[in-house]
Amino acid sequence: MTDMRRLRVVRRQGECVEALARGRYGTRARLRGVRRPGRCRLRSRFPLIGVAATPEGAGTRVAFTAGVRVPSRAALIPVGVRREGARNVEKPTALP
Repeated sequence: MTDMRRLRVVRRQGECVEALARGRYGTRARLRGVRRPGRCRLRSRFPLIGVAATPEGAGTRVAFTAGVRVPSRAALIPVGVRREGARNVEKPTALP
């Protein structure tokens, strides 16, 4: 989902997380994954998201990746990650 507009966490139970993603053009995905201290990994059939954070000085260092899995290929294709990542770092939002 290269046009992800919104990600909403719908369930958290222990380390397990389930979220719904909605794209700019109406695409939807249900992502499931694991949240551990300082990191979270979510995936569905095609989209994958990974986020990590750690304190650094007076701030926080954040790293993330996202992409699309293609069933016929072994690689993750990071479509639009750099552009969207830069935009999201400029306007971060808190997770529930």
